[in-house]
Amino acid sequence: MTRQSISYTPRPFVLAGASLAALLLLPLTALCQPASQPRSVTLAVCIDDAMRLNPSILGRAQATEAAIAGRKSVRGSFGPSVVVGGNVTIWDEETVADFGGAMGTGGADLSLIPQPTTVYETILYEMLKGFGKPTVVQEQVTAQLSASVVQPITPLWTVLKAYQLAGLGIDEARIREEEARTTVALAVVQAYLGFLQARSVVATLEASVVRIEAHQRQMEKLHESELVGKSDVLKVKVAAAELAQAMVRTRNLVELARANLSTQVGWESGTLVEPLEIEHRLPVPPEGTVDESIRVALSRRPELQAMRVQLKQTELGRKIVEAEYIPVVAASGSYLYNRGSTFMDENSFFLRFDLSWPLWEWGKTFYKADEAAARTRQLEFAVDQVRDYVALEVRKTWLDLQTALEEFRAVEVRVAEAEENYRVQKKLYEAEYKTSTDLLDAEAALTEAHAQRDMAFYAAWTASAAYGKAVGSPISSWVPTE
Repeated sequence: MTRQSISYTPRPFVLAGASLAALLLLPLTALCQPASQPRSVTLAVCIDDAMRLNPSILGRAQATEAAIAGRKSVRGSFGPSVVVGGNVTIWDEETVADFGGAMGTGGADLSLIPQPTTVYETILYEMLKGFGKPTVVQEQVTAQLSASVVQPITPLWTVLKAYQLAGLGIDEARIREEEARTTVALAVVQAYLGFLQARSVVATLEASVVRIEAHQRQMEKLHESELVGKSDVLKVKVAAAELAQAMVRTRNLVELARANLSTQVGWESGTLVEPLEIEHRLPVPPEGTVDESIRVALSRRPELQAMRVQLKQTELGRKIVEAEYIPVVAASGSYLYNRGSTFMDENSFFLRFDLSWPLWEWGKTFYKADEAAARTRQLEFAVDQVRDYVALEVRKTWLDLQTALEEFRAVEVRVAEAEENYRVQKKLYEAEYKTSTDLLDAEAALTEAHAQRDMAFYAAWTASAAYGKAVGSPISSWVPTE
């Protein structure tokens, strides 16, 4: 039987599907060219490293530390404040008081006063006689040292609310940190599976190249026996070359997916890793109905938890504003040490109570409280909007996972059919009942079916991870094992 001319048209679906799945619509770094032996890593190692290295998580952790420090700062307002101060003053000259005119200051001459004749006159005379001498009222260098203790009384209620507000800030920061962890974990899972998906397509293409090359050698022998023409051999070579070119493009996608994984984890640029294969089993379908999944998500999702904390914060903020209606009462005590001034005690102490009550400020506090109430209502509307978004996300990921599982089952049937068809076509070709064109078509269909099966498998796990994150399940429950 004369061999018929052959043709081979590469299926664009394999390469396009591998490209889309490998990139996963995630940001990529520059292509890393392997220069040394990559380090083998599992998905669990990648996630653990991301929890320690990813900038988003590290930034959120610092926000939590800042919130903790802020509450400690507020806590310091409960106790009394102690203020110590002092000064040293150098005057141009000392201040002297002369009541007797001895220094020519124009004071009265006490020698003109008659001598005392009674006891009382004697006492008064001695007193006036003391003023007759020059007296230093203020030295040229004076010094003061003071220490004051101030304790707010009525503001303690406001401080308490501010302390509670700062505590809620810590709760929100920790929830946001957990939110960042789940977001990063999903990105790492998607990048990891994207790499495995692209690498599996390369393996499928490599197996196809082996079969095409074997067929090419067979065609060359037939050509040498003048059973087929040269053009038939060239067509097989073109088909093999096009398949090899597709393999090069897919290998480039593998390197891009590897770089993407490094970026999502937070490894340094140029880090070489080789992700290990995951366990070849399908994810577990969602339990219950989609409405049940939505109810679970509304109670678990960190975005909603954080907004509930924010509602509490706005309510506390309104109470802090309303506290401005209360008069401010504070107690203080001060100690003063004085040196260099005659008419001031060297040591003095006083205790004081202060009251301040702004009775009229043209409605300033009232409108501030009204503003805080409006902020609360605004946040309540935002919570409703986020609830709707979460419900929509859960519904989408629930349906996506169901679809991905069904697609994998359908592709498995397609693979079985393609393998059987290739086996039959090969037998018929060897018996010269089919042409090489039929065999190459069967080979192309088999290659495409294998690639689709690999992509459907990793797509199912990607959909499972997205659903787990949407529902708010722990990371360990939606991450595939190695």
